[in-house]
Amino acid sequence: MSWNEFRPFTDYIEIKPFTGHPGNPGEWQAKLAPSDLMHFSQAEGCFPVSGGVFDYKRKDESKEPCNITCGVYFIRVDDESAKKNEETPSGYYDYIGLSANFKKNNFQSGIFGRLFDHYRKLVCLPARGNFAELITKYQLGEDLSHLTTTQKEQEIREKYKPLAIKHLKDKQFKDYDELRDYFGASHIENDINLYGTTEYFHKVFQECRKRNNLNSIDGINEFFTKKVRIAFYEHNFSGNSQFRLNADGTPKLSKDGTPQINGKWTKFIEFISKGEGVALATYKKKWGMLPFLNQRDELMGLDDLPEGFN
Repeated sequence: MSWNEFRPFTDYIEIKPFTGHPGNPGEWQAKLAPSDLMHFSQAEGCFPVSGGVFDYKRKDESKEPCNITCGVYFIRVDDESAKKNEETPSGYYDYIGLSANFKKNNFQSGIFGRLFDHYRKLVCLPARGNFAELITKYQLGEDLSHLTTTQKEQEIREKYKPLAIKHLKDKQFKDYDELRDYFGASHIENDINLYGTTEYFHKVFQECRKRNNLNSIDGINEFFTKKVRIAFYEHNFSGNSQFRLNADGTPKLSKDGTPQINGKWTKFIEFISKGEGVALATYKKKWGMLPFLNQRDELMGLDDLPEGFN
């Protein structure tokens, strides 16, 4: 097993508009030019290239569904601002990550489930799960940050979410920047978690938008074709469940009532986690620091060795 070569993001992912391509239409709708009123797209408009390695609907020769593609992946963003930046000695904005997860929806699982979320951050689109609170704060004028999480969720569910859905439905956005501003992008430094991005992804967006058209779907597609590349090594789970199963397919339970974990699953998770660790260590050895887009606080204190080590 080894890394594949870097290839353009769009070799693997088809990028469609932020609205108009839902899987199962949800509650949120908007008018994003040039389209009329549309539901928001599944996976932020990202879809695996049909028949490709991330296509979770593809079939193998036995006609059985293929495994979700998991493993370690590497995203590389090519922008002039990274060439002479002390924080990017590789000359690129890089990110190394892993995915060994299986979620309820296949499109949210595996490496593809991670890539479409990184796409969203690179083009600075708001997190779908936070639409209601963002609209409540920046359009309805109600800041709920003083409430506990439970209180806030109840207030949004019972009072503000229906108002937010209607407010958004009535809006017309001429481009992506107008939509970003509607959700509070101009205040993102104060609400970076609520918007659903990170300090470093936002820095990269701010730099890349100076030299690239990230304000239209055509410009975004051009950017991800010419400036964003991905590499990965694939490692898939060979079992049929993360749990040990009874004859009827239900999970076997431990004495405390929790499902018993399949030993194959444990080894699968360990292998991918170690793979990411080795990749990050190798990167730091080569460039003297971790990839720019990796969260620094997640790894703080773990990118060195104890005092006295020799």
